[in-house]
Amino acid sequence: MRKVYIFLFIVFGLGFIFSQTPAETPAPKTQSLEQQYLEAISANPKNAQAYWGLLKLYKAPGKEDSRIKIALKAIQFLGDDPELYAIIGDTYKDKGDFSKSISYYQLSLKIDPSSSVLYNRIGLTLLKMEYYHQAEVAFKAAIFYVGNENNVAKGRYYNNLGVSFEARLEHELASANFKKALKLDPTHPFALSNLQRVENALSQLPPQ
Repeated sequence: MRKVYIFLFIVFGLGFIFSQTPAETPAPKTQSLEQQYLEAISANPKNAQAYWGLLKLYKAPGKEDSRIKIALKAIQFLGDDPELYAIIGDTYKDKGDFSKSISYYQLSLKIDPSSSVLYNRIGLTLLKMEYYHQAEVAFKAAIFYVGNENNVAKGRYYNNLGVSFEARLEHELASANFKKALKLDPTHPFALSNLQRVENALSQLPPQ
């Protein structure tokens, strides 16, 4: 009988203990990285790290408008920055709004007038607009400002210049620039095929 009482005491005692254990509360939801950056900017509108973090997140497809909006806000609070203007230009180009793209590249150039990268971006956008003569001016500026320190970039600019000449059916000029591109960067992914294409076109021309 004594053993029965001891057993009942243990069972009911354990039941009482477990009944007093508080129920588990759900873990708080983790904020998204985007929300963290937005709140950081709200707390400190001059938080440069938060702006750049958001701009990186907004590279995702479908986030173009958000990217432009946050870049403009960054300019408002952090001041003029050629890279921010260039990002807006790139984003408008992705959206197919080439005129706005050019406008923001030009704002970037006002701050950094010797940027070969910017001139190349302008040239590529003008190519899409089929403004070939203006594109060629931009590519030549890119070639001038890049100097002799970066053969890979310079080769890329010569290739782009050749593409513009080819679009105007200036095959000899196109060929010359594709050859320069290959000389500077023999591994360029398109210069060789571009050269072969225009050389083939030249071979089809009647003798003069």
